[in-house]
Amino acid sequence: MLSREELVMVVKRYRFANPACRRRLLLVLVASIERPLVPDVRFNLDSYNDADLQPKFRFGSDEIRLLVNLLGIPSVTEKRDRVHAVEAICILLHLLCYPKRYCDMMVLFSRSRESICRIFNSIVNLLYDKWKCTIYFAIDTVETRLQLYANAIANKGSPVACLFGFIDGSKFETCHITQASASAFPDMQRYVYSGHKRRHCLNFQAITAPDGLCVHFWGPLEGARHDTTLLRESKLLDYMTERSYIFNNYFIYGDPAYGVLGWIFSGYKGNTITQQEKRVQQHHENSQLALA
Repeated sequence: MLSREELVMVVKRYRFANPACRRRLLLVLVASIERPLVPDVRFNLDSYNDADLQPKFRFGSDEIRLLVNLLGIPSVTEKRDRVHAVEAICILLHLLCYPKRYCDMMVLFSRSRESICRIFNSIVNLLYDKWKCTIYFAIDTVETRLQLYANAIANKGSPVACLFGFIDGSKFETCHITQASASAFPDMQRYVYSGHKRRHCLNFQAITAPDGLCVHFWGPLEGARHDTTLLRESKLLDYMTERSYIFNNYFIYGDPAYGVLGWIFSGYKGNTITQQEKRVQQHHENSQLALA
């Protein structure tokens, strides 16, 4: 392994050499780069029991294989990485289970960081392209469970018997953005920074049902944007209006920041609300916490 000083001396010595000599030098320098060791052991799901799989992937062996069949995971990615479909979904689940680095996954999957990154990105893009309509709104699921959702919320103490979900915005923290001072792009530092949360983040919108399913997911927008901007840009209310024959007499509950809107039942805001209004709002908040 060459030191920094030795590398500088070699480059200075051969900088005026002919192209063939410089190509040979490049090959020698590339070969001298110290790379992380990748174990030569193929990932095998059958070598783990469900007690080991649950903390790593949040699913058991049979459930992982069922996901592969239901989601239609391919065995070759767009970058030509050959990977078994079961291993591909395990890479996805393991990285989404808890934040971690690609280098931490090398021992488990016996792949380089670059290969794991390519496989993960390919599977994420494939699943989004295939299921983006369901991710935006799981209309088939909601349509068959509207009354069940409303009954579950009412049974937890809600004074309104026609609510089927809870809408809210979630801010996910991002790294500190570095941008050239003479850049032609807008000042992303200011756009991504949330003054309310005091951090750089991206804003997502979701509707959570009483059974824990996220039946609507949209985003992201810059962290500086308000939840009402997310609602407007997502066109969720237009989507529900177009399907009013399904959502007729059913609503979603949001915090007071949303105000009074077509399909949103929100709490009271301000310091002048009556005791009865406070009790109603407290019942809604308690039912939301009980179902969380």
